Amino acid sequence: MNLKKELTRNDIDYRFEEYDYDVYLYKIAGKINLVHMIGKTNIFSLDRDLFYYLDNQKLPYYFLLEETEDANYYFLEFVKKINWLSSCFNSCDKESLFFGKQVLNNRINKLDIIKRIKRILQ
Repeated sequence: MNLKKELTRNDIDYRFEEYDYDVYLYKIAGKINLVHMIGKTNIFSLDRDLFYYLDNQKLPYYFLLEETEDANYYFLEFVKKINWLSSCFNSCDKESLFFGKQVLNNRINKLDIIKRIKRILQ
């Protein structure tokens, strides 16, 4: 999915930054941070540096995870600062954490991604 193209086509203001190979950061409408991660399978991990970057922002953060092998999408929301991600990173010394079954519980249809983003921005 070309998220930049979809955001532009729907007149959603954003600022784009490539964080790492297949990890892209979007600051959308000055209201949310969206991390778009692309992977072959539904196994995604978040490194500690990116987590701390997101956690130190005033804006809530969201993840759009794209599985290319089966063309599935997942959308994770982290509106509150105290959440399961922050608890996991604060209680261990690992440099990265896997999203695990949280991914499978948050599947989203490709057509609903922009709808969800618009709803969040309201």
